[in-house]
Amino acid sequence: MGLAEHCFLLRDYYAKHAIDAPDWLGSDADTWQALEKSRAAMNDSRENLTSWDHDIQITNGNTASIIRARPGEKLKITASGRIWNANGDNCIHQLLLILEKEIIAELSDGVPSRGRNINKTVEFNAPAECGAYMFWKKGDLQYSMRDARRNCENGMSSHWHSKYPGSFVGWLIVE
Repeated sequence: MGLAEHCFLLRDYYAKHAIDAPDWLGSDADTWQALEKSRAAMNDSRENLTSWDHDIQITNGNTASIIRARPGEKLKITASGRIWNANGDNCIHQLLLILEKEIIAELSDGVPSRGRNINKTVEFNAPAECGAYMFWKKGDLQYSMRDARRNCENGMSSHWHSKYPGSFVGWLIVE
């Protein structure tokens, strides 16, 4: 994915959902810098175990931050990456993969301590309407996946649009 395409998709996404655009969205360079800064913080967290975090990439054969599909197409993607706990502690840590406002996969549920790899195949149907859809990730520290799912579902109605750039995973383009 190139800088211009990503920025175009993001601006269009903010406009489509009537989301107040942050100042950095006005410039391609500033938008890319916001994403790179978020990724650098995640890399620092992974290397130094400074927070409960995760790094996820999606693929459909090749590494891709944009997946293209036809309306309603059955998709099979792989979510891979790593999950870890702050200071390598023993908290139970869940990780979900979301497309827009729908949880499409439970990626991890357990105690990753200093880190655990994730590699999970996910099957779902593309939305019926053409457009750009955002994949994002949601981690939680709960006693069960059921509780983590409930927290995520409750928060999606009011906070789902503020997930960029920290929880951004990629795009699904339905055309």
